[in-house]
Amino acid sequence: MCNASCDLSSVIIVWPCLSLPAGVFPKGYFAFWVVISLIWGVMASIVIIGMPLWEGRFIFRNICYGLAGVPVPPTQQEKFKLLEMRVARLEEAAGIAPIVNVEPDVDKIATSPTSGSFSTHAFTVSEA
Repeated sequence: MCNASCDLSSVIIVWPCLSLPAGVFPKGYFAFWVVISLIWGVMASIVIIGMPLWEGRFIFRNICYGLAGVPVPPTQQEKFKLLEMRVARLEEAAGIAPIVNVEPDVDKIATSPTSGSFSTHAFTVSEA
């Protein structure tokens, strides 16, 4: 709640108060404020338009592939899942059962002092 109200109060109260010591704006000081507001507006426009486009880039890619009639290539996660399924099928065909299932424990990785490094205390090992 404070984020919106703090932002609003800073734009409405604090920012104009910073210009009070200048009194009546001379031409150069007024030009300075105009340039700052234009830079602010351009940067805000770039972020407001650019961020949704960047976040939706894969959706746009899929739309373009669909319009072109080309099959959509799989994502990295889908490739990994396919690889896991192939390995499981090969193990099953060879009669090899997976001995353990190793999965990362996200809570331990996030709170671990050695976060970012691979250590055995950050993984949960369970019998298959």
